[in-house]
Amino acid sequence: MRQAAVAVAPPPPAPRDALAESFFTTLKRELLGDRPWPSRAVARTSIFEWIEAWYKIRGLYSSLGCRGPAEYETVLAGLAELAPPSDGQSAAD
Repeated sequence: MRQAAVAVAPPPPAPRDALAESFFTTLKRELLGDRPWPSRAVARTSIFEWIEAWYKIRGLYSSLGCRGPAEYETVLAGLAELAPPSDGQSAAD
């Protein structure tokens, strides 16, 4: 009597941090690309400037309704202008 061999698949890879994956994909696409950098210091400075000047300001965030922080602030400021003026008294007065 022959026994059949059983093939066992390897376990799936551990789940990755989707937020980090998204960030680094955007960084590579928007800034790094395939171009060579003259030094690590230049690359490091460029990455810092990109994060501070572009990603934090114009990057889209799902928690902000898929808007960038600057756009979200503009929308909030517009809504504040549409709100009725407050007479400075609370409902308890």
